[in-house]
Amino acid sequence: MKEYIPVIVAVIVAIPGIIAFFSQFRKDKADAAGTLVKTSIDLMKELQKKVDKLENELNKLIESVIEKEKEIDVLRKRVDELSIGILEKDKEIIKLTVLLGERNGRINHLEKLLKEYEKRIAVLEEVIKRNDLR
Repeated sequence: MKEYIPVIVAVIVAIPGIIAFFSQFRKDKADAAGTLVKTSIDLMKELQKKVDKLENELNKLIESVIEKEKEIDVLRKRVDELSIGILEKDKEIIKLTVLLGERNGRINHLEKLLKEYEKRIAVLEEVIKRNDLR
């Protein structure tokens, strides 16, 4: 047993060092975990700022799109109103075209009558001249 005394003494003397080693190992492990958590939190805050910024930009774009859609609706209503006005004007043009066609027909008829009367007048003038000469 005397042989084991130096080993036992060496183990007893080494115990505080072993305890210190494991304590330091736990402390380093805890520090590493704390650093990792702190870094993760910092990264999450930075990412949240970027997300907030992107969300604000997206909201502005959405508002812009909504405004543009409202403008488009106003323009569509205006186009519809103008289209109705154009259709009404087209109807008026068709009516006027028909009326113009009727009047042109009457004018042609009157021109034919005028030519007929001119011929008759010419014949009557010829008859009058012959009677005057006699």
